[in-house]
Amino acid sequence: MIQATGSNAGKSLFVAGLARLLHRRGLRVAPFKPQNMANNAAVALDGGEIARAQALQCLACACETSSDMNPVLLKPQNDGSSQLIVQGCAVGSVRASDYPRMRARLLGKVRESYHRLAQKFEVIIVEGAGSPAEVNLRAGDIANMGFATAEQVPVLILADIERGGSIAALCGTHQLLEQQERALVRGFLINKFRGEVSLFKPAIEVIAQRTGWRSAGVVTWCEPLGELPAEDSLDLRRGGKIAKMQNPGLQDSGLQNPDLQNSGSQDSGLQNISLENLDKTNSSSPSTPSSSSSPKLPCRVTALRCPYMANADDLDPLLLDENFEVRLLEAGSPIPSDSDVVLLLGSKSVLADLAFLRAQGWDIDIVAHRRRGGIVFGICGGYQMLGLSIEDDQGLEGWRGKKAGLALLDLTTEITQGKKLSRIEGLACLPSVAPLAGVSVVGYEMHNGETRLKSSGRRGLDRRGLEKRGIEKRGIDKNRVARSLHSPAAVRPWLSLGLPLGVSIGSSPQTARDSSRDELDINFGALSADGCVLGCYLHGIFASGEFRRAFYQYACSSPDRRAYTNAGRVDAGKANAGKASAGKASAGKASAGNASAGNASAGRGGKGEGVGRADGWRGGFDYAERIEEVLDIWADHLAGCCDIEFIVSLLSDVSSDGLSAHLGDQQGEHPSCEGRKDRV
Repeated sequence: MIQATGSNAGKSLFVAGLARLLHRRGLRVAPFKPQNMANNAAVALDGGEIARAQALQCLACACETSSDMNPVLLKPQNDGSSQLIVQGCAVGSVRASDYPRMRARLLGKVRESYHRLAQKFEVIIVEGAGSPAEVNLRAGDIANMGFATAEQVPVLILADIERGGSIAALCGTHQLLEQQERALVRGFLINKFRGEVSLFKPAIEVIAQRTGWRSAGVVTWCEPLGELPAEDSLDLRRGGKIAKMQNPGLQDSGLQNPDLQNSGSQDSGLQNISLENLDKTNSSSPSTPSSSSSPKLPCRVTALRCPYMANADDLDPLLLDENFEVRLLEAGSPIPSDSDVVLLLGSKSVLADLAFLRAQGWDIDIVAHRRRGGIVFGICGGYQMLGLSIEDDQGLEGWRGKKAGLALLDLTTEITQGKKLSRIEGLACLPSVAPLAGVSVVGYEMHNGETRLKSSGRRGLDRRGLEKRGIEKRGIDKNRVARSLHSPAAVRPWLSLGLPLGVSIGSSPQTARDSSRDELDINFGALSADGCVLGCYLHGIFASGEFRRAFYQYACSSPDRRAYTNAGRVDAGKANAGKASAGKASAGKASAGNASAGNASAGRGGKGEGVGRADGWRGGFDYAERIEEVLDIWADHLAGCCDIEFIVSLLSDVSSDGLSAHLGDQQGEHPSCEGRKDRV
């Protein structure tokens, strides 16, 4: 079990790297985190919900995701409570003050999941949460030593040297642990070390002398780690480049971020945001063109940073793609007028984030951005915000009541019980909206609530139309291909979904894998008549290189090339003027910086320039392949930094000599591991 002296010490990525290392040597490995707190989550193959970090760890060891790998997941909400996910299913909301009384019962579920995994895998690498030395959380603990003592799992303690005080943190942790807990600790690791390792040798000797623990290595800085998706913003590579996750505008807006530190998770909710790749974006001035003789301007995406932002890892593929320049907008700053796309990400508390967005004046900027012909794209909670209204009568996400949305799409959302969790393949197949027509998409939906399009029409694509666009060649049955939807009304769906690997979750996710839709969902996502505003529930949509390229070309096209109705192309200006809320909202709140920025010159998104920019794609890359490459780099890095033979010796019932053959540099076939039930 990998525990640490504090949050964000690098446990999740260390587990991923170690899992990769063991997997490459022929062992069947699985990750396990008894309890996590994160708003970045993933849909497991069995249809349940787990934290994003455990999904990455599964990728590292090439095993199928399972709800058992993260049996307790807490997702912070805006009212000081968290949504409680148990073995993949949402069971309700719990306040921080009430959660300690539930942990004793939850430990049974945690151990049940652990034992199921132990029957399938040879090695289980367990990840703790926060610090085991937080004495105020020790009673009923299920995240650290409470689990370790129950299952008698050997422990390594990880210390983050970049924060400073790692020596004191390790020695202090030793002092605060109970005797039976100390007996489980086999050694310690220093993480995120920069500089000359030999200079730290005296400190290692002091730690070993005072604690009796053995050093398992000093893990030096590994720059490529910043390309991996993570649930925490402060990870192995970023350090202090993002000064703090607490949004400076929260206090001024009257919205407080609840401190759920004592909810039993030891990991702060707002820190679970995947922003570690932001320094990969172009750092030059937005108005400074490339020095190349034939400049290829990236598509500039401005993502709005709200306090309850969820699944922000949707940004990761864009951050790594040279064709995009991503800017995460802080509170108090207007949306830059040179933005091509304004992106509204998911949210764990949509009504609270919508109020926060309005408090910053971003609603006015969004209207102005749309009037200039810019793209507004909402995913999940951001999609709900784009509609006419959002209703949460039961307060399932914190706030109760019905609030007006941004009124950019003619749809309404009602937050309801029953979370929809699906892994999906589909098509973006509006034939009139090039270049998105016929582009395949892959991702997952994860949300409460039902969204209804108030006005849309549809008509089917004939077989000749399908063949012309090559849709049949994409591996989706031509008899199940989505229909094209057209309407002179304000919105029409633009995505068709098929081959789902999950379903709406009721009491159990275990049967989700066998489910399928008889017909593709033709009512997924919404697109405005002028083509400037679109949204959907599909997380992970940018991971597809095919979709990223199509979206780049679409966003960089001139506005008049995106506006269509049943009768054909319409003038973008008329379509925008037809949106009643746009002009009125802009005129009614024409204040200071936001209004002036919003009504600036047409800029990069203006008519004319976009036609040429749509052809400026620079090759792109395969996101999935790059993640695999970085995992291998990280595993090799750990092999060079850590005492692998010592770590392997912690595998119960296996001698270090017997397992070293799997972990050394030998070539050829790996020895068989059939029958082992070893656990780290």
